[in-house]
Amino acid sequence: MAKQTITTIVLILFLVHGVGHFQGIVTSLGLRTSRSTSMSWLLKGLGNRTNSILCFILYLLPALGFIAAAMNFRGWVLPQSDWQDLALYSAFISMGGLALFPNALAMLFNKIGALAVNVTTIVSLLGVYWPEKIF
Repeated sequence: MAKQTITTIVLILFLVHGVGHFQGIVTSLGLRTSRSTSMSWLLKGLGNRTNSILCFILYLLPALGFIAAAMNFRGWVLPQSDWQDLALYSAFISMGGLALFPNALAMLFNKIGALAVNVTTIVSLLGVYWPEKIF
């Protein structure tokens, strides 16, 4: 695959993943879609308000992080060298949000897609496999 094709795929993947996190943000603000909820299965004892705030933070940070990583990946906003750190931190925070607030995303498809992007990002950027020669 050509370098331009791979960079375009990564750019679109990060943008879509970042925008997808806004579904969790909307849920945390009390606008529910179907069966979505901002109540954590683990943190029920903290109350609705605290759960909503934590859900908001754990979905907002990766949303902004992945969108910024996509922009940095192409060198549009910040130095291009920062995209890997942003993507990696965003993936870890996103995994925390998915683990604590899985029902903030309405459909199973959204959860599986987010998990797949996060795992692929983490595995790729931690050096298991990343085709450095194309970047």
